[in-house]
Amino acid sequence: MKRLADVRLLALLMVFLVAAGCASLTELANLQSRIQEEGYTETSVYHRTSNGVDTLTISASTTAKDDDGERIARIVWDTYPDEVDQLVVTVNGKANSASHGQMEQAFGPRKINPQGSGGGSVGGWVAGVGLLLLLLLGGVIAVLVVRSRRRTRRIQLMHQQPQYPYYKQP
Repeated sequence: MKRLADVRLLALLMVFLVAAGCASLTELANLQSRIQEEGYTETSVYHRTSNGVDTLTISASTTAKDDDGERIARIVWDTYPDEVDQLVVTVNGKANSASHGQMEQAFGPRKINPQGSGGGSVGGWVAGVGLLLLLLLGGVIAVLVVRSRRRTRRIQLMHQQPQYPYYKQP
């Protein structure tokens, strides 16, 4: 019984985590589509956070030989809703990078308000509250199960036949 409750709790937690991650994956897929609409092929987009630094890595191919990835950087700056501290763009095997400050200097203030990765979005807030409620519910259930098992054990002990001492025959 307890094992089944643990499995259900784990499954519910996984649903919350997957739902929170799907929003980020959707934004990456949308960004990749916007880049492809600009004529780039073989695109890949990867967002990672390490020690609080959000790095967006994009690689793409194009027929233009002198493309340095500035159009891709502009697309990211104007349309990508997550925070970007460092952008690395590789076009036709040639890599260029820019920091948040460099992009702000080149393109001006962002046209969108970045969601960031600190859970400031509505989805992150809902997931956090849901997780908290899930933990509280799990704690209440655990306390009730432990109390029920103790009570059942006490009742079983009261109804047991007393053990007679073992005597050797003379």
